[in-house]
Amino acid sequence: MKVKDARDLIWLQICYIAVYDDLGWYKLADKYCNRLIELQKENKTFLPVISNLEINNNIVNHLFKTKNYQLAAEYLDRNKKLGASIKDINMIINSHMMAFKLDSASGDYISAIANLKKYEKAKDSIFNDVKFYQISDLQIKYETAKKDKNIQLLTNESELQKVKIKNDKVVKLIAGLVLILVLIITALIFRSYKKKKVINSSRLVKAELKRKIKSCRML
Repeated sequence: MKVKDARDLIWLQICYIAVYDDLGWYKLADKYCNRLIELQKENKTFLPVISNLEINNNIVNHLFKTKNYQLAAEYLDRNKKLGASIKDINMIINSHMMAFKLDSASGDYISAIANLKKYEKAKDSIFNDVKFYQISDLQIKYETAKKDKNIQLLTNESELQKVKIKNDKVVKLIAGLVLILVLIITALIFRSYKKKKVINSSRLVKAELKRKIKSCRML
């Protein structure tokens, strides 16, 4: 039988078992459960651990409903070992709960209480792990937001510094232009003053010269 065909047959048996168990037709479901057990044995060499876990889980659930507690306990033990081998915490938790149900139904109340405690402990453990993950996730988000805020503040400060430097350059440029303009105006005023002084001096010299000429003529 091909691997794909075998897997299809296995999941088909699981579907039949689930449907007939829900309908309460346990005798008919037994037929498909026995076929599922045979298919698992025939194909054990290629079935992955996760598939065996699922198969065993369905077998255990059916055997529990048909009150075949001894065989159900055997398959449950297999699942406990498989779950532990791949550290599947959900499967381990479910195994403890099913063990509690089997022990309770069998009248082994001491073992039932022990399995219930294991179930609660495992459930608390996964709850704590989830809580720790959530807290860690929130812490990371907070640190990221804080870092982003600091980066934004630094960016804003950098932009403000650039604007300030640019404004300073503009102010210095304007001050330089004003200074140059003042110097030009001062130079023009000084030049005008010197020109007027020269003109006035020239007039005085001409006037003095005329006076002397006039005096000479009178003599």
